[in-house]
Amino acid sequence: MKSLKNLSAVQPREHKPWAIWIWNLRIDREELEKQLRLIADAGFGGVAIRPGRDMSPSYMSAEFVELFGLVLEIAGERDLGVRIADDLAMPWCDVFDRITEQDPHARSRRLVLDRVEQVSSKDKFDLDEFDEETNLVLAVKLKKDELDLTQVKQVQSRKSSTPKTSSQGGLQWKPPAGEWKVLIFRKEYVRDTMGKFMPNLFNSKVADMYIKDYLEPLKTAFSKFIPSTFEGFVNEIPLNGPSDGAIPWDDGLEVKFRSKYKKELLQLLPALFLNIDAADAKNRPRLLNFIIQSMYDGFADPLEKWGRKSRFQQWLLCPEKNLLSSSNSVGWFSVVPEGTYAEVGFQNSEGTEVNRHAVRYVADSNVAEFRRSTVSVLGRNTECSGVSIQSMKAEIDEHGFAGPSTLLMDGFFFNLDHRRHVRTPFNSFWYSAEWNTVKLLTDYASRMQSVIRELQCSRDVAVLAPSISTLSEYRPTDAAAVERASENFDASVDALGQANLSYDLISEATLLSCSVRANGEFGTTDRIRKGNYRALVIPYARLISKGVFVFLERLAAKKGHVIFVDEPPTGSLDDGIVDAFTTRVEHLISSRKETVKIMSVDQLAEIRKQVSPSIKTNCQGKECGDVAVAGGSDNGSDAYLMRNISAFDEYFVSAELPAFKHIYNLDFFSGSVVELTDVDSGEGPTSVNLTFHPYQSYAFVGSNTRLNVPAASSTEKEHAINLYRRSPRNYRVVLRNQWEFNPVSLNALPLASWSTRIGLSRELGGYSHYNETYFEVKEIPSFCRLVFNEFPGVAGRVTGTDADWEVSINGTPIAGFQPFPMTMTTPEGEEKPAKAAAHLAHTISADIKDLLIKGYNRIAIRAVGTIGDPPAVLYPPLLVGEFPIERGSRGWAMATSVPTAANDSWVRYGFPYLSGVGEYKQVFEIPSEYERLVLTFSRVSGPINVAINGADLGMLHWQPMELDVTKACTAKRNELVVRVSNTVDNVIRMNGRPSGLTGDVFLDVY
Repeated sequence: MKSLKNLSAVQPREHKPWAIWIWNLRIDREELEKQLRLIADAGFGGVAIRPGRDMSPSYMSAEFVELFGLVLEIAGERDLGVRIADDLAMPWCDVFDRITEQDPHARSRRLVLDRVEQVSSKDKFDLDEFDEETNLVLAVKLKKDELDLTQVKQVQSRKSSTPKTSSQGGLQWKPPAGEWKVLIFRKEYVRDTMGKFMPNLFNSKVADMYIKDYLEPLKTAFSKFIPSTFEGFVNEIPLNGPSDGAIPWDDGLEVKFRSKYKKELLQLLPALFLNIDAADAKNRPRLLNFIIQSMYDGFADPLEKWGRKSRFQQWLLCPEKNLLSSSNSVGWFSVVPEGTYAEVGFQNSEGTEVNRHAVRYVADSNVAEFRRSTVSVLGRNTECSGVSIQSMKAEIDEHGFAGPSTLLMDGFFFNLDHRRHVRTPFNSFWYSAEWNTVKLLTDYASRMQSVIRELQCSRDVAVLAPSISTLSEYRPTDAAAVERASENFDASVDALGQANLSYDLISEATLLSCSVRANGEFGTTDRIRKGNYRALVIPYARLISKGVFVFLERLAAKKGHVIFVDEPPTGSLDDGIVDAFTTRVEHLISSRKETVKIMSVDQLAEIRKQVSPSIKTNCQGKECGDVAVAGGSDNGSDAYLMRNISAFDEYFVSAELPAFKHIYNLDFFSGSVVELTDVDSGEGPTSVNLTFHPYQSYAFVGSNTRLNVPAASSTEKEHAINLYRRSPRNYRVVLRNQWEFNPVSLNALPLASWSTRIGLSRELGGYSHYNETYFEVKEIPSFCRLVFNEFPGVAGRVTGTDADWEVSINGTPIAGFQPFPMTMTTPEGEEKPAKAAAHLAHTISADIKDLLIKGYNRIAIRAVGTIGDPPAVLYPPLLVGEFPIERGSRGWAMATSVPTAANDSWVRYGFPYLSGVGEYKQVFEIPSEYERLVLTFSRVSGPINVAINGADLGMLHWQPMELDVTKACTAKRNELVVRVSNTVDNVIRMNGRPSGLTGDVFLDVY
């Protein structure tokens, strides 16, 4: 493996993660240069710049273009790539405002089923209000109470010879003989959360406009940077999928469908909304897939073609659900684009923890079906809260198990913005003490990718995604089948992981492209994976296509393993539920009892009897279900990744690796490659004992020839795979659950509860707003400043002669607002960093310590409308200083002293809004007999710094949070000092996120 020789070296740009860099609110040259150089120093390979609606200067203005040119100049010097990352689905993206306001055909629409009426030839159908531009009426004939899709009519206005319109602009229709169901649809425009029209992705003119107004000018202005520095763009497509009783719509779909399938779209449309015979269910997957893929065809395809001609590359990110709503949505497995795109990823709005199976499906589809590269988006989550270094590292490992990809970390803000974004939370690194650790994280990710990209991965099992079967049962008004299928799918995949079986998540198209070997194994004909799949798991297939079932019969005939989860198919998409097909299913199962089985999710681990995994794990005599395994090969060497997927549990595991003469441990943290010399190896598998802390990962390479790797130093040998991890400890001492706690960063008290009065301003004659709040002070702190966020628009001006604000405390006006001091002067006249977190850098504040009184204090803000209405208080001002807080009789109060803390979040001990660093101290004793002492931290909120008896033992950044402290301890009492970081959530989101030492601390004795 070539990468092992240079694992500790600086990795090439293509292996490094990228940062989504959000330009919002005020932008200036100095801050731009500073942040871009920080990103480069942090080890990123590039930046994807996301302009915002609220950005100043405005997007594509002369000032913006000038600043973008500066970014390209600096990026070229620092070997950074640059992309434009317009999130076209988000309310803060205004690139389509002009065209959607002017051209109705550029606006996204959906077809909503208003109601269904049943009429007969004896009746006359009347519709009081009808407009062909906004209404669609279809009539489908009933045959023995079932829909007859061969008898579907569009009920039209006076342009039709049969129906007649009423004089009031309504619609009248006399049904032909028989019973009919009439479907009344409404075509309505789709708006985002800000009330703006969303773009019509079916209309290629929208893509043409985006290219003409945004991409072409940038290409022309900066052609000398293309493609070496200015690489292209990131497109988060604003999908408006089927949901909420509606489907996306464009009148041009009828012509396109007729051209592609030689059938009428409107004739099949009732099948999407009404109950139909199982034999007609085959129409639903085709229709739904056509509608969704048509959006990619109309928007992403023109961008891809233009990019290739322009030497640009598109990173296309597909969504997992609708932006605005998801009730009765179609499911994430149906939105993967089928076009010939270079790199495709998943928007991952819900976060990797929630979307791990969806993320994996997109990655597996890219490799096995579409032969294209993958983009992995990290750092998003359901709560829209900032991620920590540990959680980001866990995401990197999760995506690494799916295979090679370009990692795109989200949430680096140009300015600090308190708003709760739908897709992108701020990234906690940017404004927290964790930023200094990011270089270690990007190096870790780069080294992992350098190894993974060389591997030809192998998988034990293929899992058939339930897309076709589910879509055949899906209706925009009823997604019960989607929910059942998703639950079965998730549970089945989790069960395989717990059995240490590696797997691919594949589509029907991939399955049908596989060839079956004589031994019952199967794989793609181009051998995209090393080896073959040895079993097929089908989590949900109530209805199945004939083609897939024929493949199952062929696989079973060669004694291949087929497992249906819970139930076998009940019918085919081609013929419905008929006796002939039922007989074939029963014969398949009864004649191949040894290889074709029906299993519950709990029984899936039994597959191990037929499919032996490459690595077996044993924990106290049982399989360890929380240890996941993946593997691949390169030039005669095999590589294995192992990780503990649990966020809380620790395991001591005996892992059996295949028999190799040489086994190397890869440490992606340090870049060292160390050969293991004391493993149990003989005729059979090689046994390695490993301690898995929460979220901990290992990587091994096995080879029968010695690999060309740099000689490891004694320090690297010790730390690459510490000896104490490979033998169980003798016993564990739990340190006292009592600590002396001291905040290193300043605490915060948000002023979130205000009363407001509206009055007339005597000076200006206009209205003014008078805002008032109270807080309690039990002891005057040594340092306290009142802080305002600097960026709530024009409302942020509280200084100068034309100020919109007048602020007072206890009746005394506050003067001297200025940027928060990030440095301070010592009594000796020396400048040093202030005791504050970086999130205060973009604020203005005033010193109010001398204005505080014991008891209740009153802060008043008078807002005056010098031009227009008075500005509003958008975000809670903060009291920042050296004080704990506690609950008083009327809300939070500044307390008198810091309480003693336990092994618990500092949120519970007077610091719920502290974002930064806290320090814990205690004294402990050591046992009289030992060979080795290891200090272990079960759970912490972020990176920690450890010192014993005044000696700094260094930083721990993520799990395993353990240190060999044998040499640092003395026979007498030992003083332990631990400094812990947290994210910036606590003060920005005011969410009291658990921080500090959030679990027990142990002294492990060996």
